[in-house]
Amino acid sequence: QREGVNKSFIVSDPTMVATAFLHHSSVSDIHLKKKTGTIDTSGSAIEINFRIGELCHFTRLLLNAFPQSGLRANRGGQPVVIRDVHSFSCGEYGVDLRRTGGDVWHMVNLDSISGDNHGKGLIHLQGGGVGLETFRIANIKVENITEGRMPCAIEFDDMANARVQIENVGVYVIKPIPAIIKVATSKIRILGGI
Repeated sequence: QREGVNKSFIVSDPTMVATAFLHHSSVSDIHLKKKTGTIDTSGSAIEINFRIGELCHFTRLLLNAFPQSGLRANRGGQPVVIRDVHSFSCGEYGVDLRRTGGDVWHMVNLDSISGDNHGKGLIHLQGGGVGLETFRIANIKVENITEGRMPCAIEFDDMANARVQIENVGVYVIKPIPAIIKVATSKIRILGGI
């Protein structure tokens, strides 16, 4: 993506109503890169503004140097499969899963996610919706090459007793990463080990 755009590269369909679900779709086998040295301040590689639904997969993605995040989903989803995603040097997160107060994340599966050098962390999960929310995070690889980047590998935000299973997180410290897991607000139930 060229400089001066200040918008996300791939965005959701504006004709879908906010409460609709994206079913039976996939975003895969793509490399998206922001122009090197850009001064843009907004925009992610992929931004989804409606709920993710059944048989919607994000897989085999390489996402580089966007001002906000590599993959950003703003409205929750059930179930969610994000696998084999590699994101580097974004201003915020590699994978950023958010939700509004009326949304939920049910059965989220993040598998084989890697990335280096993000402004805030590799993975950000905002939970805490109505009902039971479950997350599985497996096979994660994180590095930090630039001083002052990557304050954490995984950030949990407003999880409200969501259940999280974590398996096989590798953090390779080239420059300091203050925390592997950061729990920003509220409680979380972590199952398994790191």
